[in-house]
Amino acid sequence: MNVKKWLIASVVAFVALSVMEWIVHANILASAYQANAKYWLPEATMQARMWAICLGYLIYAGMFTLIYKKGVEDRPGLSQGFRYGLYIGFLTAIPR
Repeated sequence: MNVKKWLIASVVAFVALSVMEWIVHANILASAYQANAKYWLPEATMQARMWAICLGYLIYAGMFTLIYKKGVEDRPGLSQGFRYGLYIGFLTAIPR
């Protein structure tokens, strides 16, 4: 495995994930969060924990690209897509 390509892909995935999360949470859902602010932690607390969120996104992006890289074979097919989906499902479901 080419580590340089994996690192670049991981950084690109991290940036894409961060931008999508920002669009959804800071723009689309912002009014819903403000309407239900009593159920959430104070914004100052969330800002103080932002390093952990970014670290989680970075780990997720690295694992996402690693699973893709390890799962790609020369012969694409339904079984390869199913296996990739299963691995990503485990990646997202187990930490929760």
